[in-house]
Amino acid sequence: MIFRNCEKFQNSTPATFIVVGVARGGTSLLAGLLHHMGIHMGDSITKPNYENPIVKIIFKENNDVAINSFIAESNRHPYWGLKYPFLSSTFVMQAGKFTNPCILYIKKNFNEVAKRRSQIVGQPYLISYIQTWVAYLMLDLRSRFAGLPTVITQYSEIVGEPEQWVTEFCAHLNLHGLDKQRAVDFIREGNSNYRRWVNRSLFNNFHGHIDGISANEIHGWACRKHDNSPLVVDVLLGEDLFASGIAKLYREDIAKALPGHDGLCGYHICFPRVLSADEQKNISVRIGDMVLCPENETILDN
Repeated sequence: MIFRNCEKFQNSTPATFIVVGVARGGTSLLAGLLHHMGIHMGDSITKPNYENPIVKIIFKENNDVAINSFIAESNRHPYWGLKYPFLSSTFVMQAGKFTNPCILYIKKNFNEVAKRRSQIVGQPYLISYIQTWVAYLMLDLRSRFAGLPTVITQYSEIVGEPEQWVTEFCAHLNLHGLDKQRAVDFIREGNSNYRRWVNRSLFNNFHGHIDGISANEIHGWACRKHDNSPLVVDVLLGEDLFASGIAKLYREDIAKALPGHDGLCGYHICFPRVLSADEQKNISVRIGDMVLCPENETILDN
């Protein structure tokens, strides 16, 4: 973890934490950690990406009146934060408007981010590689020349040593009254989920999990034991087939958790129509002869 210009961070409240990074580069992991620590990330944040929909709207429109009103309302909280990776460069440029701001810049393995973006968008890897390189370069430059307190961290640092990361983060910025243990537990639970899923699946022919369900889509991962070939994923609404897709998106976390697997097992399936909250509770996924039901979410790939 690198602390840049953090001597400018005032030991007072309110304070604003601006999570920046590239898409698929770990911003949701960091935002989720802050949320569980007790830093207010919004009244209507969505999970598992921990984004506040209002942030996307007002910053995309670049409406100064709406932005200033949003900041004034958020300043009711001693510590609060926000993230929206697609507008990270805008956040950096707008950061001077915030009260006592601190930029939290998370980085992830460059090649893995480019590969994941390539598979999700459906474009050649070289194009995603160039886009990722440019995105990181612009964030590096803008975060440096903004001259604001900035914490630069690696995705692997948080996942690998969450307790050390949380302790160092709070101590260096002199933050008080936060639930550090809850934040650590949030990361450790995400890490242990994969070991639990693998152990549970030892007697089955398939591994898999539902990471998240919304009114419009479902995402997770699914693979066949001892076989890297892509699987067909059937989404069930009750007992009826509702949607289908192929589990072939790259998952860095699964590649690490399942020795010998290439990690091409993620799925992201859009629904043919919008589901109500009650209908979302009746969604399950079928892979081969195994049915997956929603469990504790994970955001380690995000």
